[in-house]
Amino acid sequence: MVSIRLRATLNSSGKLDFDLPDSLPDEDFELVLNVVREDKADNELFVFQNKPASEIEIGGWEGYNLPDSAEYVEELRRKVWRKLELE
Repeated sequence: MVSIRLRATLNSSGKLDFDLPDSLPDEDFELVLNVVREDKADNELFVFQNKPASEIEIGGWEGYNLPDSAEYVEELRRKVWRKLELE
């Protein structure tokens, strides 16, 4: 596999503007986009910031009156399989 780096600009109409080198063969290509942000504040949005365990929210099933999440998922699986068997 050969990698070719191109600079491109996303214009206001949503089109990607770039120039291809003349030497490219007529073949299929995989296009991978890396977003380059000049504003440091924007770059921080893409950085993973882990939290200590004490700040991680747990639960979420209490308001649904469910026995527990594992039982709920198993019941959903049974319902889906029953529906698939009937079709």
